[in-house]
Amino acid sequence: FGDRVAVREILPRITLNSRPTAIGGLPILFSFDTEATSMSRTGGNQAFAYERFDVLPTISYPFTGLRWLTFRTSATGRYTYYTSSRVGGAMIDEGIDRRYFETRFDMRGPTFAKIMNKPGGYASRYKHVIEPQAVWSYRTRVDEFEKIPKFDGHDYIPGTNQVSFSIVNRLLAKRLVDGKEEQTPTEMLTWVLSQRYFFDVNA
Repeated sequence: FGDRVAVREILPRITLNSRPTAIGGLPILFSFDTEATSMSRTGGNQAFAYERFDVLPTISYPFTGLRWLTFRTSATGRYTYYTSSRVGGAMIDEGIDRRYFETRFDMRGPTFAKIMNKPGGYASRYKHVIEPQAVWSYRTRVDEFEKIPKFDGHDYIPGTNQVSFSIVNRLLAKRLVDGKEEQTPTEMLTWVLSQRYFFDVNA
């Protein structure tokens, strides 16, 4: 393969995450994700290594007034610091930080389900669940996006203003183990049909 071979390394990687937790007695949830990563890439005549530090706190508020329809709104702030930056296609030893704010509004439901009894074989019962979803998201524009080193999906996050409509299909099964039905269903298959609309292609 010659010079077309590129070797990527991630070592070490330290992450610290939290589950959504209620703030006091309020129906507001707080969660965060943090990560510190050391990365390197070697390919052709290029070889570079740098570190990335990422902090991602989120505040969300789930609406649960209707049993057949759920709403969830969230606000997220993200700060990432890179010990190196990219200028003119080359890496330089000059740090750069990235900041953006994102808000989302998620609506799910109503959910439709059909149960199919199939005694014997792999499972005793199957359940097909259909759930429509609508998600609007707005993310502020990232300054100096072209200078951010691109290593994985965490680095390819531009600004956006979009709404997506989806139909989520899930196939669940109540498996038979030693002739007895398991209490927890097994999710065998999930497939999604979706369409996105962008309000601002230059966000």
